[in-house]
Amino acid sequence: MTFRFFLERFVTLITVFLLAVNAFGQASESIVRSSLIVTEISDISIQESTFYAKAELSLMWRPTDETSVALNLGNTIKYSLAQLASEGRLPWIPEFFVANSVLPRERMAQTLTVYPDGTFELFERFGAALKLSDPMPSYPFGSQKIELIIMPTNDSVETFRFIPKLFQVGNANSQEAITGNWNLIRNYSSTQDYPTLKYDGVEYLSKLNYTLLLDHDFFVILQAALGPIFLITLLSLFINRYCVIQETESGGDNGNWRIGGQLTLLLTVFALKFSLGDQMPQVEYLTFLDALFIISEIVISLCLFVGIFSIYKVQTGDLVVGQKIDRLGTPIISVVTLILFTWSVFYAFI
Repeated sequence: MTFRFFLERFVTLITVFLLAVNAFGQASESIVRSSLIVTEISDISIQESTFYAKAELSLMWRPTDETSVALNLGNTIKYSLAQLASEGRLPWIPEFFVANSVLPRERMAQTLTVYPDGTFELFERFGAALKLSDPMPSYPFGSQKIELIIMPTNDSVETFRFIPKLFQVGNANSQEAITGNWNLIRNYSSTQDYPTLKYDGVEYLSKLNYTLLLDHDFFVILQAALGPIFLITLLSLFINRYCVIQETESGGDNGNWRIGGQLTLLLTVFALKFSLGDQMPQVEYLTFLDALFIISEIVISLCLFVGIFSIYKVQTGDLVVGQKIDRLGTPIISVVTLILFTWSVFYAFI
């Protein structure tokens, strides 16, 4: 073996080593370790499918560009991004946006910290109004998934890739961070490469999902809606059964109760539904609460129609037919009510 052979092998090894070091440096530069603490979840609106979140986000990376290296003075130091920008010394930082926010996020605090080992940390405290992931078809029962989705503003995965490090709800107690009748079941994070259109093809961005699964405490809705709906429906059946039609020219007082009472209950259901408008999800399909309102309206309307027709027959002299309709109406409507309520249970377990 000649000297030239050993020299060529030595140059090859040096080249491979330099390429590996360069590749490692690029990979390290593109990796951004993220930590998120959700400090507040509030204003969860089922009707508008929105909620408000406050969070503290930490992004850490190790850059190798000259501008960033020059900021490392050998000790831990915090920089003002505005000051660095005015001095022309602003390094590359992972700019991001909250993808499912209704409006741009509100920055409450933002700092850049440089550590002696060359690690950079961008800390930001922000608040944002966000869209709910999926409405609750079984509302008011079941759970609601809410997400906080973070994506780079411009950088592709070759420059900016998220690696989730920490995801926490509340600084001390997770339940203290959530307001309203909701309880945290679990929380988790995930990443994926999200394709976006580019003038010369498709570009992939690193997408970071922070997900919380919340259990809904239905006791408030039970008092405000479910209890009144069941009571109104039951009263309608009782009026139809025990307000007996009297054979008089005017139809008797009980006959008047059959009409006036049912009309009052029907209007009460409409008023109750209107008053709960901000607590009902506005979706294109039926929810459990929608099904209960529909059942109550159907039952009261059937009782009203049976009462009107029975009174008409009695007052026009067809007493036998009127009494027969009145006698058979209540059990038939009761069976229909039972069938409809059984059907509504399906929506509670979707």
